Amino acid sequence: MSGCLHCVWNYYLDDVVAYQRLVRDWHAQRYDWARDQLMRTPAGTPQAAWWRRERDDAEVKMRMPESEDAERRAALSIMDPAMRVFWEMEQKANHVA
Repeated sequence: MSGCLHCVWNYYLDDVVAYQRLVRDWHAQRYDWARDQLMRTPAGTPQAAWWRRERDDAEVKMRMPESEDAERRAALSIMDPAMRVFWEMEQKANHVA
């Protein structure tokens, strides 16, 4: 533990947050595409049901977190457990020092 101010683990967490934003952008594009395909597909067909599920799934996954803190918590939840523990130890070291 170094307790350094500009910790590489903070940079890594920032990269994970940026990655999550890119994924949400991709789901927004997927939502638009599925919505357009649904409008072109005859209602009541299996294809229409599939496009509706695609659209609804993308809509859920493209939602923004409520706050920046919630976004960081979401990033921490997908981080490798060993890296997350090390990051948490570094955070404690920075607050103790």
